[in-house]
Amino acid sequence: MAFNTSAWLLTALLLLPTASIAAKQQQSGGGRVLYKYVDESGALVIKDYLPPEVVPKGYSIVNAYGQTLEVVPPVKTKEELAEEKKLKKQREAEERARREAARRDADLIRQFTRVEDIMRARDTQLSAIDVQISIRNGQTNLLTTQLEDMQRHAADYERRGQPVPAQLQKDIRESQRQMEENKKFVDIQEQEKARIAERFRQDIIRFKELQAARVIRQRDQSDGEGLAETTAVHNCGTAEMCRKAWQLAQIYARDNATRSLEIVTDSLILTGKALGDRDISLSFSMVPERDNTAQIVLEVSCNASDAGNQLCQTERVRNIVDGFGQYLASRLQ
Repeated sequence: MAFNTSAWLLTALLLLPTASIAAKQQQSGGGRVLYKYVDESGALVIKDYLPPEVVPKGYSIVNAYGQTLEVVPPVKTKEELAEEKKLKKQREAEERARREAARRDADLIRQFTRVEDIMRARDTQLSAIDVQISIRNGQTNLLTTQLEDMQRHAADYERRGQPVPAQLQKDIRESQRQMEENKKFVDIQEQEKARIAERFRQDIIRFKELQAARVIRQRDQSDGEGLAETTAVHNCGTAEMCRKAWQLAQIYARDNATRSLEIVTDSLILTGKALGDRDISLSFSMVPERDNTAQIVLEVSCNASDAGNQLCQTERVRNIVDGFGQYLASRLQ
């Protein structure tokens, strides 16, 4: 006997009202329950029974006083169910992405304490690839010299009207093959370097966002007294003022840091890390506020050495930190 899914579904729908009648009667104080629905002509109808054709369209269960006890929505169409399923999958994907982003943020904060640590990890990986590229390029240079020599010998044989020895031909082809393999290897490694550099670039941007947000939280929690001497926060006011202040921050970083600009985005301005004891690195982070304004966080860093730490405690660095607000005020008037 075949199982009729459609008939079973319709029967289940028809039985739904009956299943909850007892409960609704309890809610109505033991009185009658009525069914309120809109008929085919658009008129509002209240009856003590529910016509089968109304069930898929939705209805309300009311008591004798007209108070609504339950609203039963219309049965969803296949299209609505498909759309609901699609939206559920989207929400689940967004939640997975949110959890993954939170995990990456936690990993960044756990693994690194300074943006210079991220740069150092990046440079270590890039240097390792550069060594491999250098080795292959050295091999290619040697093969090129050998190939040119073998090709001269082959040309000598041809000029004398003699056949080029099979072994010499084989050696020429093998050298060409190895050179081609080396070229492919170098190309792949250069692509890998680009991927690594971009991944670390995104890590640096995100790390500075997290760091800047933490600076602002610490300042707010301590009534403005929790900032390090190498940090300043500027509230840039309106969106237009923030845009101008951000442009000025790029100039300020270029003029006051000893290293050149390395990253410039809508949320981060970062100069190269301080490599020497006299180097000064600057970073600016744009932290949006809910009222469409933003705060700009300036952080000055020095080389991770005794001399570098001393440099970051000098009047020169304090002037850079304190001077940013004055610099903006003089140019945004």
